[in-house]
Amino acid sequence: MLESTVREFDSYRSLNVGGPLKGSWGEVLNSDAASHDGSGRGNFGGLSIFPFPIHGWPFTLNIRLLPLGFVAFQPDTQSVG
Repeated sequence: MLESTVREFDSYRSLNVGGPLKGSWGEVLNSDAASHDGSGRGNFGGLSIFPFPIHGWPFTLNIRLLPLGFVAFQPDTQSVG
């Protein structure tokens, strides 16, 4: 799952998006991470998914959006059930 924000805004915002698998999702890339000379804020390495259908998918992920940033997630295969 990828999310890119091309609009600048003053603070971080959250967005609910649909997901196909339950369990935890790990953050594999965060352009705002301290290791990329960013602020070190974001989704703190991962997300939990909720059992609420949205956007045609059976689960919901709540992603913290980064101003002018990019984040990518993948499901944690050990927690998928």
